[in-house]
Amino acid sequence: MATVQLQVDRTREGLGLWRRWVAASTVGLAVGWAVFALVADGLGGPEGTRRSDNAHLLGLLMAGSLVGLLQGAVLRRQASQAARAAMASGLGLAVGFMAGYALGGPPVDFLLGFTMLGIAGGIAQWRLLRMRVRRAGWWVPASGLGFAVGGAAGVAAVVLVADAADQVLGSGLVAFAAVLALLGAVGGATGGAITAIMLVRLLRQPASPALEGRSSSRIELLAPLHTEDVQVMRASALPADRTSRLLDRRSRGAPPDR
Repeated sequence: MATVQLQVDRTREGLGLWRRWVAASTVGLAVGWAVFALVADGLGGPEGTRRSDNAHLLGLLMAGSLVGLLQGAVLRRQASQAARAAMASGLGLAVGFMAGYALGGPPVDFLLGFTMLGIAGGIAQWRLLRMRVRRAGWWVPASGLGFAVGGAAGVAAVVLVADAADQVLGSGLVAFAAVLALLGAVGGATGGAITAIMLVRLLRQPASPALEGRSSSRIELLAPLHTEDVQVMRASALPADRTSRLLDRRSRGAPPDR
């Protein structure tokens, strides 16, 4: 019965992590792209000027950094690690968007922006995951591919509603911000849903042999396990006679034997 309950709890933890990751990606990209629109159009000058370029760069860095911070909060990073992940995500989005704009303009800039956001952010997140689980290297391509698909879904959503948005909102700054918020919401939800599946699978992998003693820090990436479930996990890994002796010594206040 305890084993069944433990499996149920682990399933709930995985679903909880999946929901938090999708929410962080969706909110981060929706708000981030809206901020980009407001900064790029609100602060920028005529297209092609230095002022316009600087405003676009600032908006992209802000958008990507917001996503990185929210995703870092889900992974429960230390502050220094969260800052590095945010910087990596911001740079990835900026580099991808500008490269795509130079190569072909819309929608290539948005597609490459999403892809590079996933890759650069994935690299920063891999630096943490590799210290917890085996096969963490799969996270980087999974993150890049997941958000590339998300970017494609976001662009498709914008194409479908573009005419209706023009009729309802017009073509001003607010309309631009609303359309890009939709782009980010759909792209973030899609990319977040795909990458969250891989993230949950990775965190259920056994720790590497050299890091078995750090399993508690690995568990902290998921929703906290109940105390009794942790005790069941630990007890199930011991022989029956050793478990009995351990519980007996603890009940008498004696230190556990080695």
